[in-house]
Amino acid sequence: MLSHMLVDRAENFFVSPAHLECWPAAKRRQIEEAFVGTVIRSEAVNLSPKLMLF
Repeated sequence: MLSHMLVDRAENFFVSPAHLECWPAAKRRQIEEAFVGTVIRSEAVNLSPKLMLF
């Protein structure tokens, strides 16, 4: 739930580069697209296990 709140409501958050490197490219892209959707297009994030940051 914390991951979804960060992606959906935080204007900015930081993920350790070492942690980020462990993610597959598809996961990084999905999280980035969801985040941009909330910031730029005011879209709500749909709950998904693919958006888990931790």
